Amino acid sequence: MVRRPVWYLRNATPCQLLLLNRLYRVLRSYTNYFQPTVKLITQTANGSRDSKRYDKALTPYRRLLAWTGKTGTDRARLTAENSALNPADMKRQSERLKRQLLKEEEGQAAPNVVRRTGHGGN
Repeated sequence: MVRRPVWYLRNATPCQLLLLNRLYRVLRSYTNYFQPTVKLITQTANGSRDSKRYDKALTPYRRLLAWTGKTGTDRARLTAENSALNPADMKRQSERLKRQLLKEEEGQAAPNVVRRTGHGGN
């Protein structure tokens, strides 16, 4: 989850760190509320083959709501958070932040151009 969205960019400047933190904030909510995952329930060995059974695909948000250990206040807070989110907007935000991060990285990798002014040179 950490390297997939931003590749292996170095992100060494404060501006890049700010963009990265904003990107992760958007991706954390997008992943937890809208990206379903499957969980392995059982795995049994049948000779040279393994047999695996998976739970049905649910988002981490849905799994948390299904867990009986959550209080009503927590459930209400999570439901309110979920209803305020727009997955299409979050996807656009993440793409925009990725482009800004890449642009910042390209600017960082460019050679420094020293301009001399006022010296009567060419």
